[in-house]
Amino acid sequence: MEKLAILLLLSASIALGDANLTQLLGLEPLLKTKEGSSSVHSLLEYQFMQALTKDANGHLHSTWLGGFDAIKEGTWMWSDGSRFDYTNWDTDEPNNAGEGEDCLHMNAASAKLWFDVPCEWKFASLCSRRIV
Repeated sequence: MEKLAILLLLSASIALGDANLTQLLGLEPLLKTKEGSSSVHSLLEYQFMQALTKDANGHLHSTWLGGFDAIKEGTWMWSDGSRFDYTNWDTDEPNNAGEGEDCLHMNAASAKLWFDVPCEWKFASLCSRRIV
């Protein structure tokens, strides 16, 4: 329950741009890079993350997850170091179209699945933090 509360607070601080809440939770450094971005290990987790990105009208917004293949093209990793053991790629993804598509974008296109896209693109990030 505590993890859910923190995820909801984090989601609210990102969505609302609440710098004070983000700073209070100690998450400000994570939001400046994709380090600390969330990893996904099941369809249930992905659906939960989609619920966090849904607006009041039910739209799912383009969002960064912590997946990347910048070290070796085609070898996907999570920024938190966990195993890349679940995928939800859209048809023909990842494709590195035009090269340099090294970051994982969720809620992509009409299917709301995953695309690989250039890391320079601007989206909100869905971040997580391990609670010990």
